[in-house]
Amino acid sequence: MWPNYWYSPYKILSAYLKGKDKIIEWPYFKNRTLIYTHFSRVSIFLACKHLNLSSGDEVLAPSYNCGSEIDPLLFCGAKVVLYRVKENTNIDIEDILSRISSSTKAIYVIHYFGWPQELTELVKICKERGILLIEDCALSLFSKDDHGPIGCAGDAAIHCFWKTLPVPDGGALSLPDETLKAVEKLKAPRLSSVVQTTSPFIKSWLRGRGRKYLGHFYKDLRNVYRRLRGTETSMSKKEKESQFPQLIPECYFDERIKDRGISRLSKGLMISAEPERIINLRRKNYKQLYEAIYDLPGVQPLYSDLPVGVCPLVMPVLVKDRNKWLNSLDMFNVFPYKWWMYYHPAFSWDEFPEAIKLKNHLLAFHINQYMDEDDIKHVANSIKKVSYNVK
Repeated sequence: MWPNYWYSPYKILSAYLKGKDKIIEWPYFKNRTLIYTHFSRVSIFLACKHLNLSSGDEVLAPSYNCGSEIDPLLFCGAKVVLYRVKENTNIDIEDILSRISSSTKAIYVIHYFGWPQELTELVKICKERGILLIEDCALSLFSKDDHGPIGCAGDAAIHCFWKTLPVPDGGALSLPDETLKAVEKLKAPRLSSVVQTTSPFIKSWLRGRGRKYLGHFYKDLRNVYRRLRGTETSMSKKEKESQFPQLIPECYFDERIKDRGISRLSKGLMISAEPERIINLRRKNYKQLYEAIYDLPGVQPLYSDLPVGVCPLVMPVLVKDRNKWLNSLDMFNVFPYKWWMYYHPAFSWDEFPEAIKLKNHLLAFHINQYMDEDDIKHVANSIKKVSYNVK
């Protein structure tokens, strides 16, 4: 999520020293007990544990998913049944109702890209039927709806810090204060994992600050290499041969991290985060980019508005030929994500065309808080140029 953001060795050491036994206090988690985890998938594992979801219990989960949030449920022995998500990423309440059975113990809901789901009706349904509600807020840190910070409507909420903040790791399980009887004691993450997730920040520092001239050389050499590889470099041969490219190994739940907490380094870096400033900058960047591209040919922003309270994670857009777009944007040094392009092999996907369309055609552009007006203009101008050339 932060390919060009850097931390100097001094900054990393300073943050590490500050992070010892530090508690992050943000108003978004008021009246909530948080268990800070290495990654949000650990939070999902712990949610199953604390909500007493046992092997064979049925969990309804959204068809539009990464797969990495579904795998911990499967690991815990849950029987996961997918439900329909509309093309605008709203959950389909009628479809959920049609899939609830006597075995349904929990419903898992994702708040996509910062936009909150409307949960009033679903909360009522869950309470009436004694069904647990788990909110996945991993893409929606700092977002609010009319009722306040999202993640407070259900029985548990899942948060992810490294997607919104430039930190190497960090997630959280959020529970109502009265739910948790004893605070979970988690181990520090393995040093090798922290080093691996911190290395991109160090590499960016070396390219941009520590070894300035070599950094420029590296950037130019990388662009030449990409162009020499041709125009079909965005997908592997195996991916191109499959309509549903399978989940990559890194997205499966790793039992070795199930008892691992957030790193001391990430806690130290998070201390200086200013949520309101982050929200305002992300909203400003999103609006600027949206105004520049919303009416371009071949580009369909996923959302037509930016409601009050939304802290957008990215600018999600739908395009017809995503690989051509990626290769063309690459020439302008603009690198959006093929968001959630992989499919968990445990499920059949043919009955979820909306999820398939989102998985196969969605691009996510950066609008993070460290981008300025010129950065957004460059992204917008690049999208404009590509939109008139990619058919």
